[in-house]
Amino acid sequence: MSAALRCSFPLTVAAPIRRGAFLLGFALAGFFDGILLHQILQWHHLLSGLEGGRFAAIGTQILADGAFHAVMYAIALAGLWLLLRHRDPLARTRATALAGYAVIGFAAWQILDVVVVHWVLGLHRVRMDAATPWIWDLGWLIVFGVATGLWGWRLLARKGPSGPAAGSPSRGAAAGGTLGALVLAAAVLNLAPVNALDDRGEGGAGQVTLVTLPGQGARSAYAFAQRYGAAIVDTSNDGTVWLMNVPVGARRMPRYTDGAWVVAAGGWGGCAAWLAAR
Repeated sequence: MSAALRCSFPLTVAAPIRRGAFLLGFALAGFFDGILLHQILQWHHLLSGLEGGRFAAIGTQILADGAFHAVMYAIALAGLWLLLRHRDPLARTRATALAGYAVIGFAAWQILDVVVVHWVLGLHRVRMDAATPWIWDLGWLIVFGVATGLWGWRLLARKGPSGPAAGSPSRGAAAGGTLGALVLAAAVLNLAPVNALDDRGEGGAGQVTLVTLPGQGARSAYAFAQRYGAAIVDTSNDGTVWLMNVPVGARRMPRYTDGAWVVAAGGWGGCAAWLAAR
């Protein structure tokens, strides 16, 4: 590391601020994975790599996802608590330094996830239905782990503006508030299931995947089909995952009703294909 880079590195950032920003970035990475990979793309659940027994049940998989997200909520709250408790040093912290520690926290989770969760423990892969899952793992590690971590390091090494404005309360408070709001927004989004119909009531044309609650498979599926005029196309072996065709003009699907865990657009793809085969 050059002398210029060492001089610009924000060693004066208070330890609680460093830890708080790191924890918020770490939690944001968990929410990012949960929202994108578990809910939107549906490429895996937390325990998708475990075979047989109770792990074949969608209820167990979603319960594990919920436990994972609960841990991320706790980590995010710990990070917010550290920043709020040390508001004075936060106000004197450069925005780029705060962002740098958060980005490094984000990258740290991605590296930990791929190396430990994917490769050491084998709990899941980035894409469970891929022919060569290690390529997806490696690509994810490089882009969201290594490259993102280097970006965070560069943010830490960046020199802030000179003069009184560099440490003004407005700058530090704004940076901390923005980071906290971003994590809270991700946490709120994580609570919402993927909805197959849009707000205009016109998104119902096409296939919809319905994951039912334990013990309510056929009853929930037929009630759902009758309510929305859907035609049942296929179901998984255990009767918990149902594929349906929903007609154009169907009303917006209510959240967590009709006895369903998840209502998602699309057919037997990604996670749904894995569930249907079990």
